[in-house]
Amino acid sequence: MKYSKNEIKAGILVVIAFSLLLFFIIVLTGSKIWEKTVRHTTEFRMSAGLEPGDLVRYGGLRVGKVTQVRISEQDPKMIDITFTVNQATPIKTDSIAYISYIGLLGKYYIELSAGSEDAQLLSPGSKMKSRDIVQFSDMMDRVDSISGIVEHMFKVI
Repeated sequence: MKYSKNEIKAGILVVIAFSLLLFFIIVLTGSKIWEKTVRHTTEFRMSAGLEPGDLVRYGGLRVGKVTQVRISEQDPKMIDITFTVNQATPIKTDSIAYISYIGLLGKYYIELSAGSEDAQLLSPGSKMKSRDIVQFSDMMDRVDSISGIVEHMFKVI
């Protein structure tokens, strides 16, 4: 089948337009498909609502994202979290992962501490140490116990 010059030009125009659209979608969504990453895991008692796609930060800088959140097979009281970070992120063997949040009522994310200068770099695929965040209910229990002590002191005085 023979195509006319106008049909060929229209076809080329459609292919170019589609390619440009795809390029702009990749650029505008911030996709980092060419960035080399490494995977690590950690575990917490509470996931604080973390979901795949949530941020991972190192010193406040965005360096990766959470890829999986699931109940630990070894200890059902723990939540295993898998995340990827930029390969250039200097995570040390004594670095600690903890859950933090942006703003007072903001979105939760994983913050990675820098670790000590003497510690070696954590090998890819390794499990990081973690520190659980204090839950609101735990804080209220502490406030309740402190108020009981203060009340008792006022009665004694």
